[in-house]
Amino acid sequence: PGETVLGSDYATYPGGKGANQAVAAARAGAQVEMWGAVGSDEFGRLLQENLEHNGVDTRHLRQLEGPSGLALITVDPGGQNRIVVSPGANGRYMPEHLPPFTPAALLLLQLEIPLATVQAAAEQAFAQGIPVLLNPAPVVPLPGSLLRQVRYLVLNESEAAALAQSPVETPEQAQKVAQELQKHGIPAVILTLGGAGLVWADREESGHW
Repeated sequence: PGETVLGSDYATYPGGKGANQAVAAARAGAQVEMWGAVGSDEFGRLLQENLEHNGVDTRHLRQLEGPSGLALITVDPGGQNRIVVSPGANGRYMPEHLPPFTPAALLLLQLEIPLATVQAAAEQAFAQGIPVLLNPAPVVPLPGSLLRQVRYLVLNESEAAALAQSPVETPEQAQKVAQELQKHGIPAVILTLGGAGLVWADREESGHW
């Protein structure tokens, strides 16, 4: 606390977990709609333009008065990052802002919007038979009612350790935690381990890549 450290050059890029995932899916050839909110500032305009430039449908992206969400990311010499998020407009994206659901192959959710909105979206998708993939970041305690509506849970070591309240320091521990998380009714858990690959567990098998 109180310490000042020197870093290298900084750079500004459009991003956000949901936006990055939407762009990646669109670049891979999927038809993608982005739901969420940007602010009424210059960052909001740039974020929406970046999504549209990459082929993401933004017709349901809301613009809310105030600042857009921002993330300050520091990366250490070993490549590990630390992220501080200011939710901005995404923090004001409420269940009533959700558009009507239409048939889709997948609903991908993160926790950079209010948990109540995540729950409302998952409930509607689950009711319509749309698979839900949840990336629980930034991690918060999750109700069992939400986890039971998730088909795919994708998370990293720190998120898994927080949700399972168990250490995740080795692939063996990660495998055990993935199987424990499945007991909430989640059909498939994928736990990423950085340079150590990932472990997965589904209803039939588990493994380490």
